[in-house]
Amino acid sequence: MIHEYVFLSVPARHHAEASERLAEYIAKGAAGGRMLGCWATEVGTLNRIVLMRGYVTDMEFMAERRQLAMATDPFFCESLMTGYSAEAYLPFSWIDPVPAGRFGPCYELRTYDLRVGTLPVLMEAWKRKLPARAEMSPVLAAGTALDGPPRFTHLWPYSSFDERLRIRSEAVKAGIWPPNAFPGSLPPPMQAMICLPLPCSPLQ
Repeated sequence: MIHEYVFLSVPARHHAEASERLAEYIAKGAAGGRMLGCWATEVGTLNRIVLMRGYVTDMEFMAERRQLAMATDPFFCESLMTGYSAEAYLPFSWIDPVPAGRFGPCYELRTYDLRVGTLPVLMEAWKRKLPARAEMSPVLAAGTALDGPPRFTHLWPYSSFDERLRIRSEAVKAGIWPPNAFPGSLPPPMQAMICLPLPCSPLQ
């Protein structure tokens, strides 16, 4: 399985139209993979749509990348987009497949840079600490980048931004989270965005 996040830049107040076009793009079979989620950014880099897709095989993923590179109307949004970028991730094998359903509507997508050679230590810390953290709120996806600099990205749903603040605060206070994979070291650069699901998203 490969997870892909596509970030589409669209003008302000055009998210609804872009969402309709994306839904048509998926429904007509113009896209490879399976849509896992589709959101508009609310906090972070604004005026972006985040499309998450899953691919069962490497061949399916590469075929879609080739198709997208040659597309004259990518995502049926060529006239709306000012640009797009795509990132591919290998999901952690011990996290369940991304389900469909209502988990939000507040979704947080977090990306951490990784120091070279540290992924095995980080994964072991996550495996050890995640079960207790998941009892407070689930992580829907986590994986390491297959392109670009070393990093990993994870997706967390919350019923509200206030719930996010409460749960994260309680997890830190109880010593449940973060995993603290590298005690004594400064944390790596981190990025986060808060996203709200669009009508076409299987994750609401």
